[in-house]
Order: sequence, then C-alpha cells, then structure tokens
Amino acid sequence: ITDALNGRGNVNRRGQLLNPPPYFDLAAYRRSISLLESLEIEWLLTAHYEPMRGEAAKIFIRESREFTDRMDE
Repeated sequence: ITDALNGRGNVNRRGQLLNPPPYFDLAAYRRSISLLESLEIEWLLTAHYEPMRGEAAKIFIRESREFTDRMDE
C-alpha cells in the first residue's frame, strides 16, 4: 500500500512516534482506509513499516481510522 495509510504516524526504529500521518485529503484518505477495512488481508506491506499479517494488519488499519477521527474532532 506504500503510503496509502500510515497508522498513527511515522515512527523511528525504536517505535517512537516521529510525526503524524502526512495526508492532505481527508476524504480520500478515509476512502483508502474503508477499502482496506473491507478486504480480507493476509499481508500488509507499507513503505515505512515492517510487513504485517492478520491481526497486526487490522490493528494498523484501525489505528489509521482512529487517528483521522481524533483529528477531525
């Protein structure tokens, strides 16, 4: 998915948050999240994180949505 989602933000090698997700179009970003939520994902490959499988991928996608919800509030 490269940068289609960025969880709660970009992190360093120790897992410390460096910056929030860099999205510019909230509606488009949420459409990407919704699409991925609708799929049965076996592997999730991103540009900035280690490969994720199963529940780890679902958590990452959920964190992406939760971040946008908090920022939108």
